[in-house]
Amino acid sequence: MTGAVLALATFLTATPQSKPAAPEAPPIAPMDARIVLHLPAPTQGLPAFRQLFTAAGTKAPLLRPVTFERLFRPALGADLFDLEALADAGIDPQHPITLSQWRGQWLACFTTRANPTPTDERGARQEPGADGAGEREVALAPLPLPMDASASGRSGAGAQSARPLKPVRFEEQGVTFRGQADDTGAWLSGRARLGSLVCSANAIGVDVRPLLRLAADSLRDANASPARAPEPQALALVGERAPLVGRFQTRHGRLTARFFPNDSGLVARGKLQGSGELLAKPEPKASQPLHQMTRSAPDVPVWLNLSLSKKALAAGGKLDQALDRALRHSCLDCPAEARLALQRRLLESLSGPVALAITGLDPRAPRGSPQQIRQAIFASVREAEQPKLKTALSAIEPRLAQSRFGVGLRGGTLSLGNDEKLLKQVSTPSETASAPPPKDAVRLTFHGARLAELLQPISMFDMANGSLFGALFFLKMEAGALIKSADKLELTANPVGPDIDFEATIALGQQKKR
Repeated sequence: MTGAVLALATFLTATPQSKPAAPEAPPIAPMDARIVLHLPAPTQGLPAFRQLFTAAGTKAPLLRPVTFERLFRPALGADLFDLEALADAGIDPQHPITLSQWRGQWLACFTTRANPTPTDERGARQEPGADGAGEREVALAPLPLPMDASASGRSGAGAQSARPLKPVRFEEQGVTFRGQADDTGAWLSGRARLGSLVCSANAIGVDVRPLLRLAADSLRDANASPARAPEPQALALVGERAPLVGRFQTRHGRLTARFFPNDSGLVARGKLQGSGELLAKPEPKASQPLHQMTRSAPDVPVWLNLSLSKKALAAGGKLDQALDRALRHSCLDCPAEARLALQRRLLESLSGPVALAITGLDPRAPRGSPQQIRQAIFASVREAEQPKLKTALSAIEPRLAQSRFGVGLRGGTLSLGNDEKLLKQVSTPSETASAPPPKDAVRLTFHGARLAELLQPISMFDMANGSLFGALFFLKMEAGALIKSADKLELTANPVGPDIDFEATIALGQQKKR
């Protein structure tokens, strides 16, 4: 059933479209960059994010501002969250800043100040404190401008080579390139400049020239038509203005999101290109029973509700693959013929609404065992198909019981899982008032305190029991306290044509004022 968790997560994404805004300066980044982070108005967005990450960093070390400062300083040449430091480094924070990752290398693109402070007049800068809240503890030597290569070929964190570097400069199609080359001719740092627009890169043991040439193409595009940009650059700017816009290349398609920090947390709204045909707007009558089940067990650590389309339910589709993995995993000794017969019957019987609950983890269970994850899956079944599905279930039910999995079909809802308590709880009619019909094709909710409890038993020694537990141990150590205190962790998604619109909300809970 581990496969069911991973396969069903494929359908995730989240919200209603926003009204289009007037064009603004597009991101300057390679078109095929894996990650693009665009700050349209740094002076407005950076203080808000610094406040958010300072609060989150008290409980999640990985989210401290100092983490991002160390990540982006080599390319940017300054602390991203320090507007004064950016200005000292020759960057105009009144104009957009774009940070992008291409083949593991980070690129920073920005507008230079008209009259940057000379290097010898800047004075010593300070390093962010360990809590990332902006305190300064250790005095550093003056920082070079990101477009000036240091003697070590490195600005900021960690010199990469003691070999002498040779300054190189040339012009190509209006763009000026400057860099520091080692004895092999590779550029360890460099910049591309067109007018006041600059892109800067700094890497360890990697030639940054290919990245700078891609940056130069984006510079020419931005210089030719600042208010317009070719896809995929313009895609990130559709919708309401936001302090931060992100574009991410995923295996499921290109994802763009707009991030809005607030006093209690963060809201992200965006779009996943493609996969929209796998979801359908929920039909009240078919979705109501599963929606009511979710409400009857609100303390479950993870609830995922889906409304799948006919295409998703087709043979050979995503759900077919998920069912194959789920049945193989939950019934290791089931005859292949009976298992495949049930798989085909399920595809023909399901009406679209599906719910997945994850209630526990057992890292001590044998690797690959169905008992590593305690979970339950529920699905709505068309009335006409229920007798045939019962017959198919009867052929496999005894083998499922051997794997400690319960299966049942009641009131048009199929249930399958190894959490006996939850299966019994949701199959009992609720005495509470009927829940309103669901509005979203995808709804993923986390119960912060219960999720933290679920992660608590995982130790470093459980990392040997599979990559899943390695990732969960890392999550526990880095963000366990933050998850426990979170008031709300929720994602909703809906199909819009071929794409999926989504909204994710993270409410951090009460934070101590610093």
